[in-house]
Amino acid sequence: MAGELITQMGINDLICEKTMGYDGGINTALGVGMKIRGLSFPRTSTKASIASYTGCFYIPASITLGATINFVIHVTDDGTNAADLGTTVYFGVTTKPIPSTAVTLDMDATADAHLGAEQTGSGTLGATTGGVLAITVSVGTGTATMGSGYASGIMWGCRVRRMGEVAVDTCQGRVIVPLVHVRNA
Repeated sequence: MAGELITQMGINDLICEKTMGYDGGINTALGVGMKIRGLSFPRTSTKASIASYTGCFYIPASITLGATINFVIHVTDDGTNAADLGTTVYFGVTTKPIPSTAVTLDMDATADAHLGAEQTGSGTLGATTGGVLAITVSVGTGTATMGSGYASGIMWGCRVRRMGEVAVDTCQGRVIVPLVHVRNA
């Protein structure tokens, strides 16, 4: 059904790729005057140094996939620089269906037909510190965007990253992501 929630991922469901996994707390942040912790996404100038987070989720077999699935990334500024308000942040999402034991959890294997192409979305931070912006990144059904073997009733891998190296991302500071949720479109 259109709009139905597939899953939601909080700070304990996505792990920074730059850590060993047991030190996940170092990648979370509290914004100035905020009481809810989120994942830290600093702006970086190169793809190699970017903060990206990976995780797995399950699409129940009872869900009939629509034309797209939407990753809704909830973003706020960190409250340290008023100049960040009203600027644009840019995110990318990569998905990988994992339908069998023959498919690995590797999210970098470019020759892997199961790895979908990165899809992107952007949004403008509000004028109030701590205001939450919802950026939607749509991943269309099809092998090119979702990866080979896409279906409901299986586990999926995903990567969420801030694309600070792209000129569209004009926010110079760090942003905080407390939640990502996935909806059927």
